[in-house]
Amino acid sequence: MMIDLKKINNTSLLEFKKLYELYEQAFPEVERRNYDILLELVEKENLMNFSAIMFNQEIVGLLVFWNFEDFIFVEHFAIFENMRNTNLGSKTIEYFLDKHKGKNIVGEIEHPTNEINIRRKKFYQKYGFEVVDENYIQPTYSKYGNGIPLLLLAKEKMTKKEIENCKKIIRKEVYKCEE
Repeated sequence: MMIDLKKINNTSLLEFKKLYELYEQAFPEVERRNYDILLELVEKENLMNFSAIMFNQEIVGLLVFWNFEDFIFVEHFAIFENMRNTNLGSKTIEYFLDKHKGKNIVGEIEHPTNEINIRRKKFYQKYGFEVVDENYIQPTYSKYGNGIPLLLLAKEKMTKKEIENCKKIIRKEVYKCEE
């Protein structure tokens, strides 16, 4: 009964197709990459980990994270709908935090304006994540459109300078913003 992460870097595998379906179902279009750009990143971007969450050697979810020098940025995390409310999300977070002890984990979540978003925020707080920027704007994945107001969370305390540096790295590396 173990959780494990399996990095996927071959987009022709059935595993990628299954995870891409979850990616489309779990995240609104404005929070997803264009399919062709995602394919290229999965196959060529070393900093990005497009990973299958495995439980008893079965794919139960998706975890996309970027491993930077000073922190890890969790871009997407989802469990298949038919496997939610089975503690797989908790087991995955516990596994991930244990595997990356000593490194700050950073992520984005929606403002807690509905029951699901409130539960999501409490879920992360249960594992020690705190809001480090309430006015964070997630850059758009395309060159068009506006950014999305989200909360930026971190596992470890951060100074204002560290937060700004973290946001700069995320903008440049994850969202490919020029600025």
